[in-house]
Amino acid sequence: MNKTVTLRKLVDDNYSRIWYNKTDQHVKESHAKALRFCDFNGFGDREIVSFNVNDLFDFIDHLEQQGIGDNTLNHYNANISSIFKYAFNLRLIDHKPSIPNRKVITGRPRYMSNEEMEQLLAHKWDAHAWWMKPMIILAAHTGMRRGEILSIEPHMCVREHGKEWVDLARTKNGTTRRVALSDEACEALKQLSFQPSRHHKRSTFYKQWDKARRKIAPNDDYFVFHAIRHTVATKLATEQNLNAVVLQKIMGHKSLETTSRYVHLNQNQQHDYVTNMWTTGGAA
Repeated sequence: MNKTVTLRKLVDDNYSRIWYNKTDQHVKESHAKALRFCDFNGFGDREIVSFNVNDLFDFIDHLEQQGIGDNTLNHYNANISSIFKYAFNLRLIDHKPSIPNRKVITGRPRYMSNEEMEQLLAHKWDAHAWWMKPMIILAAHTGMRRGEILSIEPHMCVREHGKEWVDLARTKNGTTRRVALSDEACEALKQLSFQPSRHHKRSTFYKQWDKARRKIAPNDDYFVFHAIRHTVATKLATEQNLNAVVLQKIMGHKSLETTSRYVHLNQNQQHDYVTNMWTTGGAA
């Protein structure tokens, strides 16, 4: 193969070999991810030997601004790594550019108590990170993922029948979703210029969040921004008594199984539900 081959030609001619041991669906999805990499900033027309780590960082940062979460960003990163590994094995390049994966918190599910949420909302953010509070308010009143919040642009904010909404063009599941906005959420979005990504800086976000975590929940690595989403789901289920199907739609989950992982009951709540089961509705 010609060593001056472009990225797009390498991908299009060899995608079934790059992901040769995967299912047909996986190969199709991997090819689509690779083409998105090709379409970014004219990358597809560049020779495979011309790429470096800065190109990978630029692409992954671009995806984050489009509302893609850390776990999916890692899938894209693995996809790109497979391309350069294949090129390296063909001796088209003499090194494989790579960047580290984003840290994704896994393990024990976490939601925030009312006291923790109050502390988080009352936290004094550094002046240059003023946008942290409206982002948290927006998450607390909608249950949106951070990536979804960052994907919002002015044209996605609509008013219909006297109510405010945001039409998410891209979600983690790859589907569109209409999100209801409370008055507090509308005000927070207004403070963020109806385009949160204009103010958000990734490094600042993580440094500021870590400072708040050390103050509110020291030594708890599960006190993360995504826990706000778990908190919203839990409050809707236990305080608003939403059934699972309605909650699934509001949260934008593909399955009820996923929704079930977002609803948390503490021991007192579990005890109260069981002991009050026949006293609240009356026994036959």
